[in-house]
Order: sequence, then structure tokens, then C-alpha cells
Amino acid sequence: MNPKFKVLIDAPCFNRSGYGGVSDGLVPMLLQYPHFHARLQLCNWGSCIPRQNVMPNDELMKASMLKPNEKFQPDIFIAINLPENIQPCGRIFNINFTAGLETDSWPDSYMNAMNKWDLTIFQSNFAKAMAEQSRIRPARKIEILPWCQDTNIFKIDSTPNEKIEEIMATVQEDEAFLYVGQRTHHNPWMDRKNVCLLIQTFCNAFKGREKRPALILKFNGVNFSTYDRNGSVSIIRGIRDPIDPTVPIYLLHGEMTDPELNALYNHKKIIACTSFTRGEGFGGSLLQSSLAGKPTIASNYSGHLDYLDKGLFIPLEGTLRPIPEEAVSNWFERGSRWFEINPEEAIEKFREFYDEPLVRGIQSGELAKRNAARFNLAEQQRRLYQILDKHLLGRTGNTIIPNHICNPARTAVTSPLAQEGTDTF
Repeated sequence: MNPKFKVLIDAPCFNRSGYGGVSDGLVPMLLQYPHFHARLQLCNWGSCIPRQNVMPNDELMKASMLKPNEKFQPDIFIAINLPENIQPCGRIFNINFTAGLETDSWPDSYMNAMNKWDLTIFQSNFAKAMAEQSRIRPARKIEILPWCQDTNIFKIDSTPNEKIEEIMATVQEDEAFLYVGQRTHHNPWMDRKNVCLLIQTFCNAFKGREKRPALILKFNGVNFSTYDRNGSVSIIRGIRDPIDPTVPIYLLHGEMTDPELNALYNHKKIIACTSFTRGEGFGGSLLQSSLAGKPTIASNYSGHLDYLDKGLFIPLEGTLRPIPEEAVSNWFERGSRWFEINPEEAIEKFREFYDEPLVRGIQSGELAKRNAARFNLAEQQRRLYQILDKHLLGRTGNTIIPNHICNPARTAVTSPLAQEGTDTF
């Protein structure tokens, strides 16, 4: 019989970010793994704010948190983070869950840090492939565990939601394209999500038309403040107005619950969801919209191709290009490349989708069915426990790396300060 391991989990739970969303789903599964006696240590994720919404497993996670000044030397240390942001400190084994990076090669510093962990678990085949083609190759074990969604919430569902109905009543057009995401760079044109090119392309596709769709942008910068909202409005107007100030674009700025977000995806006015992203370790919002059965128009590159099956979404083609100098950082190294969509082709695909009803017949319902079977929480837990059983059971006697001292001071988390509500523009 396998004894229980002492496990410390370091993760940005309760945080409004991709890593926060991954942690909120993954940590409860780790806490309930039968061979773990686990404690949770919280960390922040960049400048992202704490979420305000209450999730089903919040009390479980709060009850498992490491107390201030508590000494806890783990047998196994698990971090949900970039591998270089934190040092492994498990006596027996160390696991890092990460989305990886979104360019076609990764810095030596990242790969050296990754090779300090006994096991790295990526979210997509894309991330694994990019690690394997970097200058420094992975020296330890790698597994893939996708970021799955609660299919009791994210699904095809025509049930009206009062808040979403109120919001969508302000959209004067009968049909709209939807983008959901968050800005990640102070210069919006250098942002990995590439929302500026999406806005520009949409405006060029439908400028001057008497009948045209709307573009709805559910996005923000670092928070939901008035300052952030006004900055988002300024970005939209700065791109749209020189092309055609009458192109209908709406900004949704504020936190939504998961049921509200699913109701937005499902709303009858939303005819497709879109993303011009330059690269994704996985891309949770596109999986959510696919589960709602909406057609997807997205970059034909990176992690979301694990669940956007060929023939079941509309691919936007482009080329890999060196990232601009202004986008170079500790993670996006000089000379690495990300995906740049061909805007002329994207204009034609937007117009074709809107003007030709037969094009809208892409089998999004079939994709929703497939993804509900492949990317639900039960399937994620099954795969997770399979990976843990494979790598941990029978490892009670050996020390993989020297002992380190864990730092319980990292349990402090910023109090929620974000504005509530959703603004439209």
C-alpha cells in the first residue's frame, strides 16, 4: 500500500488570468488525489487582479492553505507557474504545470529552469513541440494535460440570462462576431493576442456598408478600473475612426461569471467567435466558445489546434515572423518567432462568412460534441491521476534533488480591488 506524500502546491488560485483559471480547476483535483496530504501556497500572477466570482471549490482551497509561519517541508512540490519563476523544493519529486511559451523557440534560461523539475506538464502538444526544438532540449520527463472546462456550464444552451440579455439589447445589429481575451502588453500593437489587428481587419472588411455585423470585444488590460476601460475605448477608437467611425464595435469591460460568459457565447446575435492570436499555450476562451457550438475563426497555429479540429473551424493563415524588438522580454527572446495573420485573407473570410450562409454551416455542433467528450473536468481528473500514478507511486525512498527550504511568506494575496460590473461602448 502506498503511503501518503506530504505535498506543497504553489499556484495563483483566485486570480483572474489564464494561470488562475487553470489553478482553480487543477488544484482541487490535486488536493483530492488519494496519495497526497497536500497544502496550498498562493502566489500572484503578474499584475493580474484577484477574481471576485465565487467558484465551487473555493472553500476546499481556502481550508488547505498553508498558514503564516507554518513549517512544511514537502516530499513533493508542485508549482503552476513558469518554471523559472520559482525554485523546486520537494525532497523526493518536483512537478511544474505550465502553458509554456507562445513563440517557436524558448530562451536558454527558461529551458535551464525547466530542466530542474523532475516532471513538466504542458497544456498542449504545441508547447511540448516548441520545447523540444529549442536550443537547450528537455532533459527530464514531459507529459501533456489539457486545460479542461466544466461542461455542465460551458455547453450549447439557449436559456436566457438576464444580465446578458440586458447587455445584448444594447447591440443594435442582429449579428455579431465575438472576441474574448485580455491584453498582455503596454503597447497594444505588440500584444500577443493581436486584438489591434483584429479591430483593423474587421473595420476594413465592413467599412462603408449599409448592412454589416458588429464586433463585440470582451477584453481589458490589467483590471476593470475606469482608467483601464477608458484606455480600451481609446484603443478601439484610435484604430476604427480613421477607417470608418461608424463601424459598430462594442466593448464589454468587467468580470462575468462562467454561466454569464456561456450565455454570451450562446446568444443568438453571436454568429462566430474569433481570435487573431500570435500564439497560445492552449487558449481557454476558444475552447469555451467551441463547447457552446459557435463557429470559430482563428489563427491556424499554436495550442488551440489541439481542440479546433481541421475542417471544423475556419483557419486564418499567416506566417511565422520574428517578434518585434519592442516585444522582446525575458520570455520572448530576440530572434524567436510568432504567428502573423494575413489580414487580406482574413478580410475575405470575414466577408464570406457574413455574406454566404452556406459558409456558416461549418460543423461547429460536431466540434462541440467532440470537445465535450475530450475536455471535460472528469476526463482531466482521470488523465491527471493517471500521470501522478505513473510518476509517483513507488518513489517514497529516493531523493531526486537536494532539500530546499520552502518560503511560506508567499501565502499573502492581494485583496480584490477590481470594479464590478460590465461596461459597453
